Amino acid sequence: MIKAERVRPLAVSTAKRTVELPKVPTIAESGIPAFDLAGWVVLTAPARTPQPVIDKLRAAMLELYGQAAYQEKLESIGMVAQKLTGNELEAFVKREQVRMVDVAKRANIQPE
Repeated sequence: MIKAERVRPLAVSTAKRTVELPKVPTIAESGIPAFDLAGWVVLTAPARTPQPVIDKLRAAMLELYGQAAYQEKLESIGMVAQKLTGNELEAFVKREQVRMVDVAKRANIQPE
């Protein structure tokens, strides 16, 4: 719809402008400081998954991240691979959880 000029994007919700919409400002640039909201996807495994299986999955994902075609596909849909694994990923998820709970409390959003 954007490419067909049927809609005009006003802003992107991420902290930085996106590759596919470099002329579209961020919400922060548009007047709401520190606004940063991006979707994310995580590959997880059950808690008791054997370490060799975890290692194999991690290696496969890191190999995938290194492929130019994969990076291009992600960028074409507005995503950026962060390549977080293990403790880094756990810390990221915890930070996001704390941040989103704070947003919900300040907006008086109640779980259903």
